[in-house]
Amino acid sequence: MYIPIEGFTVYGYAFTEAERYAYDNDMTFVNLNELRGWKIINGSWYYFNTSGEAQTGWSNIGGKWYFFNDKGVMKTGWQEIDGKNYYLKKSGEMAAKEWIGGYRLNSNGTWTYEYKAAGKKDDKGWRYADASGWYAKNTTIMIDGKSYTFNADGYIN
Repeated sequence: MYIPIEGFTVYGYAFTEAERYAYDNDMTFVNLNELRGWKIINGSWYYFNTSGEAQTGWSNIGGKWYFFNDKGVMKTGWQEIDGKNYYLKKSGEMAAKEWIGGYRLNSNGTWTYEYKAAGKKDDKGWRYADASGWYAKNTTIMIDGKSYTFNADGYIN
């Protein structure tokens, strides 16, 4: 909480003509003009660029894509952005070329395949298949962040 001379109470952010402030997680004042890189403020992750501005929209940081809302808060989980569905991992990194919760994400990170896949077990072992009849075979794929290799019969090696 910031109490300016005028007597108003401000939670979260406070601005003067020369400085920008916010509270971090332990309720200490942070001068936003001095921030660079990753910072957690009020339980949300932000990324401040070299000018000290919070990133918004899509940002490629360290070779990984992240999405920040219009207030600079890093988003996670399933997000609909510009009419497309993306999955942003707990770290905020966009998932791509993998399966998340049974949904296949393409190289751009969007979910475009209509069928949901699931692991299925029979007397020969585990397969990964969907309702269209497709199943993983002769390939290695990422499923919920873990790599699995499937043989020519479609079973996990």
